[in-house]
Amino acid sequence: MAIVGRPNVGKSTLLNRMLGEKIAIVTSKPQTTRTRILGIIHSERYQIVFVDTPGIHDPKCTLDKALVRNAFRAVRDCDVIVYVCDATELNLIQLDWDILSGIHKRNKAPIVVALNKIDLNSRINLEEIELVFTTLLKPKLILPISALTGENISLLLENIVQNLTAGPPFYDKDVITDQKPFETAAETIREKVIVSFRQEVPYQTAVEITLMEPKKDNPKILHIQADIIVSSPGQKAMVIGKGGEKVKAIGTAARKELKEVFDTKIFLELWVKVRPNWFKKDLYIKKFGYDR
Repeated sequence: MAIVGRPNVGKSTLLNRMLGEKIAIVTSKPQTTRTRILGIIHSERYQIVFVDTPGIHDPKCTLDKALVRNAFRAVRDCDVIVYVCDATELNLIQLDWDILSGIHKRNKAPIVVALNKIDLNSRINLEEIELVFTTLLKPKLILPISALTGENISLLLENIVQNLTAGPPFYDKDVITDQKPFETAAETIREKVIVSFRQEVPYQTAVEITLMEPKKDNPKILHIQADIIVSSPGQKAMVIGKGGEKVKAIGTAARKELKEVFDTKIFLELWVKVRPNWFKKDLYIKKFGYDR
C-alpha cells in the first residue's frame, strides 16, 4: 500500500502514526523523505505493508528527478493507494491532477484520499472536495484525518483493510521495516541537520555512514562515524558553526535519539565534507542511495 502526495502534506507522520512507532524522519520542511520507506503493521487479521514515498513535485535538479521517480515506482504494485492532501489548503492545484493522472497510468488500484491536518483546519467542505475529486476519479473514500493527533486514523486503516486483496504475509511478525541500521542512523542524523537550518542547507545535505560497529574498547557502546555532505564551503562553515558548536549540537541531538533507537550507548563522530553540487550528479545520488 503506497502513501503518496505532494511534499509536506504529512505522509511520513501518517506512516509513523499507523505503525505506532517512528520509522520515518519528520520535519516541517518539504522533501524530507528521499527514498521509499517500508513500514509493516501486523495483526491477527492482516499484515499491511505500507510504502512511504517522497513528495511528488516539479523537479528542479537531478536529485528532485530521482525522488519523483522513487515515488511513482512505489505505486506500481500496490493493492491500495492513499493519496494525502493538506486540509489547510482549500483547493487542489494542477500538480495534484498531474500526480493523480500519473498514478492512474501506472496502477488502477483503489485510491483512498486522506485530507490531513484537520487539527489545523476544522472547516472543511467535504461535499465540495468530493465533487472536485470525482471529476478525475472515483476514490473509495475521502476521509478528513489528523496524522498528528490520530483523529480518524482507525477509520482510515479499516477502509484500507477492506480494499486489500487476500494473500500470505511477506514478513515475520517482529519485522516493522526493511530499513537497515546504517540507513536509520544516517536518516536520524540528517533529520537533526534539517531542523537546524533554513534555506538551501536542508535540501543540499546528505549523510553517509562510514563506520558502524561496537566500540573496540567497549563492545557495549555502538561506535558510529558519519560524514555530513554539503554542496559548498559556505554551507560547511554554517554546519560546523563557530568553534564547532553547531555540529556538536547536531551530534548531541542525534546521539540522544540513536540511543533510543538502538537501545544502547552511542559514540558518535561527525565530519562535514564538501561535494560541490552533489545533488546534481548521478554518481552521488546513487552513492547515497537516493535512486531507489
